[in-house]
Amino acid sequence: MDWHVEFYVTERDESPVEDDIARFPKKAGAKIFRWLDLLEKFGLSNLRDYITKLEGYDLFELKILHAGSYYRVFFYPYEGKRLAIFHIFSKKSKETPRREIEKAMRRRQEYESRQVI
Repeated sequence: MDWHVEFYVTERDESPVEDDIARFPKKAGAKIFRWLDLLEKFGLSNLRDYITKLEGYDLFELKILHAGSYYRVFFYPYEGKRLAIFHIFSKKSKETPRREIEKAMRRRQEYESRQVI
């Protein structure tokens, strides 16, 4: 059974993750969607060289390099082979800003408060 990627959606039925991807250059967005397709097909174990568990947080990070920019995808795996994508952003440096991690964690908490996990 393949994994299923789902994007975080607000209580107002908005998808800030999809909105962010739409703001990226088209080729970057296409590359991000290819990586998300690979996550769905192969899951975490087969892509472990590209995924890291964020130290001190219940989040995973997929780093995608495209045209000199790093695109970071923050997600968490749930039962039933669901991968919930909480936040995505781009940055030129390799370091991940804490505020971006905290934004993903707030979204995860809000997501879980509305789910039956």
